Amino acid sequence: MAIVTAQRDKAHLYDEIKDLIDANQEILIFGHKDADGDTLGCSLAFSEALRSQGKDVWVLVPPPLPPMYAFLPGFEDIQAEPPHGIDPQLVFFFDSGNLERSGSGVRRIASHATLVNVDHHPSNSRFGDINIIDP
Repeated sequence: MAIVTAQRDKAHLYDEIKDLIDANQEILIFGHKDADGDTLGCSLAFSEALRSQGKDVWVLVPPPLPPMYAFLPGFEDIQAEPPHGIDPQLVFFFDSGNLERSGSGVRRIASHATLVNVDHHPSNSRFGDINIIDP
């Protein structure tokens, strides 16, 4: 996997992400507007993995959601905006080429949370604190 990060070497990147997950109870996962199977499948699968570890997880995707993916487990729990009263310090983005594609809800969190950006598009703007880009 190609790993793009200016601040960290490859050998410690995955350990750092694991440590961040271990240290945070509340985690947000953002998909992108005009959601497709990549962003929905990754976001929902990762949310289930985190919930299996006892984490409080919210998947946020700007509407409208494509009904063809309604069969995916957790689809009905996707929200458009972060719930009021939570202040997560860890946010994952799947398949989002830039921060703006994740909707207006990201503005409230991006300035103070650690952002982990996972994508396969070479055009990704590398907006995360940690970027994993594998074209």
